[in-house]
Amino acid sequence: MKTKGKRVWNRVVSFALAVVLMATAFAVTVPEEVQAAEKKFKSTGKTTLTIKDSERYYDDDLKPVGKVTWIKYTATKNGFLKVTAANSAKSDYTYALGQWRLYNKTKKKALSPTYTYNANYSSAFYTTDYFGVKKGTTYYLQLKPACGVKLTASFTAVTDKSGSKQGSALNLQRNKKTNGLITAGSKAAHWYKYTLSSAQPLKVYFSPYLTNDVEITIFGPGVQTMKKTVKMTSQTWAREISYTTNGSVRAGTYYVAIRPVSTTCTGYYKVRWN
Repeated sequence: MKTKGKRVWNRVVSFALAVVLMATAFAVTVPEEVQAAEKKFKSTGKTTLTIKDSERYYDDDLKPVGKVTWIKYTATKNGFLKVTAANSAKSDYTYALGQWRLYNKTKKKALSPTYTYNANYSSAFYTTDYFGVKKGTTYYLQLKPACGVKLTASFTAVTDKSGSKQGSALNLQRNKKTNGLITAGSKAAHWYKYTLSSAQPLKVYFSPYLTNDVEITIFGPGVQTMKKTVKMTSQTWAREISYTTNGSVRAGTYYVAIRPVSTTCTGYYKVRWN
């Protein structure tokens, strides 16, 4: 069975690697625009696709020599599409490795960063992405595999009731997780609020399942504005991040604003207070 001694990609493609891939793309005879036969994910339920070794885009030296694979998806509801890469029993390679990126229906506008999936890691951070999708919209997942891979996609509907501005902020119930949806291509802010009837420590919790960074802003009558950019790393993705104060804050209404830092931030999140 073949192994990959040179497989050292990080999840997010580094600038240096991007430069190398761009340079090699001009050197090969097969342009990136050439693509394999179109594949599809089902709009609802679960879809499993097996990509063969013969369909790979990168060779053993991670140089582009094959065809880009496009996978079509059309959303029938608002929600998120979960995509997971796993080793393929039909592959001669030790573990699945490659890259994917979400595009719009024309395949021209990127709606997520380019990520590397690597099934040599046990953490889902290296094999799974969540893409926020909008009802009636068609998307394409661009796939550049280095070898055969088994892809599993499943859709979950999400009703996002967050406000688009402070005046329409959604009231959060205490200690109840609320799901928020960031659809691909959107930079809209998500506003929430909650009210303390008496003085107590401020405790807000945020769990991101996103492809890119978000900015969290928390403010109210008893605390200075707390603003922080949450970067998507293995330490933050799918982890519950806490925003708390050591001492009590005054009673009153507190606001939480969640903003994508770019239009390539997509997926969903959970937010709660206690």
